[in-house]
Amino acid sequence: MKEERLDLWLSERWLMDSDCGVCGERGWTIGDDLQLHLADRPNRVHDFMPVTCTTCGQTLFFHRA
Repeated sequence: MKEERLDLWLSERWLMDSDCGVCGERGWTIGDDLQLHLADRPNRVHDFMPVTCTTCGQTLFFHRA
């Protein structure tokens, strides 16, 4: 299910080349959504979707407003 979400998300929003900027591979996986309180608005929860390169581990966090 997560991999299907990632594929759909990438195809709809990730318009640039989806090669990893660190290692150049294209294998990505989606992690569990994260909820964080940030310093800019400590009373608000921010939702993030982590997307991680399966080769080198580079992780991108996308804010889900």
